[in-house]
Amino acid sequence: MSPAEANDYYRSADVVVMPYLDIGTSGVLRYAYSSGRAVLATAVGEHIRHVIPGVTGHLVPPGQPRVLADALAGDLADRAKLSRMGDAALRYAETEFDWASSAALLDAMFTSLASRGRSRRTPRPGG
Repeated sequence: MSPAEANDYYRSADVVVMPYLDIGTSGVLRYAYSSGRAVLATAVGEHIRHVIPGVTGHLVPPGQPRVLADALAGDLADRAKLSRMGDAALRYAETEFDWASSAALLDAMFTSLASRGRSRRTPRPGG
């Protein structure tokens, strides 16, 4: 499936729900935002950093399905707010998830890992 086709699926949703118990990064979050959709996500991994409660979506505690269900019911009761949050999510994606920002973060990560590797090396005897 191409990214454009995937975005079509996300755009067919009113809200994208991500009920993870644990996660590091999320391609689903990026697709949702780049499709202009608000998210309802558990407060784990990068969701904590990128989901702005009440602006681009909502965060709920992981492992609490009743809280998730109540939040979803609230979201679906206010479609106008979901639309505003989806617009904000798209703007967020355009500034925070662009290729230049992603490349800069990746470069910083590799630089950090490389410097850690150099500092852990022990000199060889005699050289």
